[in-house]
Amino acid sequence: NTISAVVVAGNTVYIQNGTYVKVGANAYVLTISVSGGDGTPIKWIGYITNHSTIPTGTDRPIFDGNANTTNCLVLGSSSDGQSFENIRFTNATGANVAGGGSSTPGNRFINCKFDTSATDGVSLGASAIFIGCEFSANSDSGFDSSNSLLFTFYNCYSHDNTGAGFRDTNTGGSTTSHFSIADTNSADGFVNGNSGSNFGSIAYNNTGAGIDGFQMGGNAQAGLTQLTMNCSSINNGAYGFVRTTTTTRVSYFDYNNYNGNATAGLNNITAGANDNTTAPTFTDAAGGDFTITSADTALKGLGFMQSATNGLTGDYQWNIGVDQDDNTAGGASAYTFVGP
Repeated sequence: NTISAVVVAGNTVYIQNGTYVKVGANAYVLTISVSGGDGTPIKWIGYITNHSTIPTGTDRPIFDGNANTTNCLVLGSSSDGQSFENIRFTNATGANVAGGGSSTPGNRFINCKFDTSATDGVSLGASAIFIGCEFSANSDSGFDSSNSLLFTFYNCYSHDNTGAGFRDTNTGGSTTSHFSIADTNSADGFVNGNSGSNFGSIAYNNTGAGIDGFQMGGNAQAGLTQLTMNCSSINNGAYGFVRTTTTTRVSYFDYNNYNGNATAGLNNITAGANDNTTAPTFTDAAGGDFTITSADTALKGLGFMQSATNGLTGDYQWNIGVDQDDNTAGGASAYTFVGP
C-alpha cells in the first residue's frame, strides 16, 4: 500500500515471490486508487529471483487473505489501467479481487490465479481482460459480475467452484470467451447475460439440477446478439447450450459440439448445419487436459468453412477444444498455452 500511493501511469512495480498479507486493521492486502491510462498501464509484475524469471504455479507471489481479510486486492473507483501479471490471489473472506468503477481504459490480468475465496474468485465493477488465468475452489463463482461492462477471457480455466465458472448477468454487459474452460463447477459453465461470444471454449461436467454448459441471453433486453462457434459442451447437468431469453438474437451458432448433457444438447437454439454430437476423446479431462487425441477423427477437422482457407498452404483448420492443432501427432503443437 505504501508503493501504491506513489505510483503513476506508466510505472512498473515488481513483486518478488513470497506471501503478502494485510497490514494492521486493513480489510485488504492491497488497494489501488491511482489510474493508469491508454497505452500507459501501471504494471504489477510477479517474479521469482529476478525480473526475467516468470512464475507459473506455486512460484507466483501470493496475496493471502489469511481467512480474515475481506479482499486481497481492491480496485478503487479511479483505478483503471492496471496490469496484474504472475500473481496468486487467495483465501479472502470476500472476493479475492473486487472493486473498480468505470470501463475505460480497463484492467488486465495475465497468468494470475484466483482461488479459495469465501465468495467469488473475482467480482469486478470495471472492465477487464483475463489472459491465461485460473479460477478455482472459490465458494461462489470463479468470475462474477452484474455490471454493464466488458469482460474478455483468453485461455482461462475456471474449475471446482461452488458457483459458475464465468458469469455475467448484467443487461448492458458483454462477456467473451476464447479458448477457455469451465470444468466441474457447481453452477453453469459460461453465462453471457447480454451480448457476447464464445469461441473454441469448453464447458465440461458442470453438474447439478438446472446447470447448463453455456447460457446465452440471461435478460429480457431485445436485439442483443450472441455468437457461439467451435465450442464443446459435455456432460453438464441440464442443457449444453441454452438461450434463456427469446428476445436475445443468436447471430451465429455453428460448428459446436454437444454430448452427454443431462437434459439435452440445445434449448431454444437452432442447431448449426455443421454441429457435431459425438463424445470427444479428451486426452485426460479428469486431469485438466482437454486436448483432443489424434485418434478423434470425428472432431479434428470440425472448424471454419473451407472457403475461408481456399488458396492457402498449410494447416489452417481450427478444432473443437482448447489449445488444438489439426495434425497427426495430436493437440498443442501449434500454440503453447500460457497460464497456470
